[in-house]
Amino acid sequence: MTKRLYHYTSEFHLPVIEDDGVLRLTESNVSLTTAHPREVVWFLDRPLAVGEEDLHGLAGSMVDKSEIEITVDIPERAGIRVLPWIPWALAHPDCEGFWISAMVETGGGEALAGTWWVSLDPVPAEYWTVIRRRSSMPSA
Repeated sequence: MTKRLYHYTSEFHLPVIEDDGVLRLTESNVSLTTAHPREVVWFLDRPLAVGEEDLHGLAGSMVDKSEIEITVDIPERAGIRVLPWIPWALAHPDCEGFWISAMVETGGGEALAGTWWVSLDPVPAEYWTVIRRRSSMPSA
């Protein structure tokens, strides 16, 4: 079985990602008190909808992290561990419950947070199927 997921990044970061040939682990945001307790690659389990650009933790940076959509297809045989974020965060030993609640609330609520996935492993380019500039995508 193959899991299709969607990673978002900025036009600014895309050349580095392409040169590296891997989606690297970044801050998991599960703790305010423990620095980088666990790093992950962030994904959505569906394409980002028009109007959601300020949600899902994609806003608040100096760059637009919703500009580029990287679609990945990760087969089970790849050994890349991908998990839904909410159960993963709740089971995480460094996770602070109030922080999960704050992330869910500011990220658009439980329905949107239910679309968040994380990979515990870097994701090599061999699993990327499409890199798309969202500005060139038709509006819904």
